[in-house]
Amino acid sequence: MPDIRPLYKRKRVWGGAFVLLAVGAAFGSSDPSAASPAPRPTVTMTATATKTPAPAPTVTVTKSPAPAPTITVTKTAKPAPPPTHRSSAGSSGGSSGSTSGGSSSSGGGTSHPAGTTALCNDGTYSYAAHHQGACSHHGGVAVFYR
Repeated sequence: MPDIRPLYKRKRVWGGAFVLLAVGAAFGSSDPSAASPAPRPTVTMTATATKTPAPAPTVTVTKSPAPAPTITVTKTAKPAPPPTHRSSAGSSGGSSGSTSGGSSSSGGGTSHPAGTTALCNDGTYSYAAHHQGACSHHGGVAVFYR
């Protein structure tokens, strides 16, 4: 885009810039010999040699604590009372044959009814789906079966 200012205004701007450049060159330059030299710092090194005795070895005496007595808690298990089978099927006691309600051993050598997950401390069986909460109102779990 062309400059739309009149020609005489453009000449004044260029002239002013030239004058400032000339003044700065005349007064801004300094002769290095005319200026006083800056003081230079002097470096002084001092070394002092002294003989220091060798450090004595550090001896640390620690008292070893006496061994603590070993405490062993032994809990004797009472033989479990005959298991009481709590069936939710509500079958009558007169049924016989192969559906004995889990009171007989059903092969495999297990002594607990089929479907039980735990034996409670009071002798009852738990049919809980998970270990958490099994036998919570029966004194805790004595044995988990699966």
